[in-house]
Amino acid sequence: MAGIAAAWDAAWNAGDAGGIAALFVDDGEFINGRGQIAQGAAAIYANHAASLAGVFNGSHTHGTVRGIAFLSGTTAVLDVDNALTGFKALPPGTVATEPGVQRGRHKRVVVKRAGVWRILQMQITTIAPTP
Repeated sequence: MAGIAAAWDAAWNAGDAGGIAALFVDDGEFINGRGQIAQGAAAIYANHAASLAGVFNGSHTHGTVRGIAFLSGTTAVLDVDNALTGFKALPPGTVATEPGVQRGRHKRVVVKRAGVWRILQMQITTIAPTP
């Protein structure tokens, strides 16, 4: 299960949108930190290809698993605390949590299909700076 978080980091850090999309089931859903929805593997790929070629090109992400809650033998919720660094800019409507770092919480509903854990739904909540 924690392998999904590590695979996400590895794909992101390599700028590999295909690797990110491959972590999702075909009908998966991704909601970014701005609330925009990408539905399905093709849309998730396109979303990340644009981001990783744009403002997040060369950025580095590091996630720490905060918790795993099994809902059944084939469904779980994976909570990850994330730190993103090395970005060129941030998308409109988002700000760094602290200079050079955007922190976030990633909630992933994961399912085991054909013996492989993959992401069904993922939502990112960015952490605002402390006033």
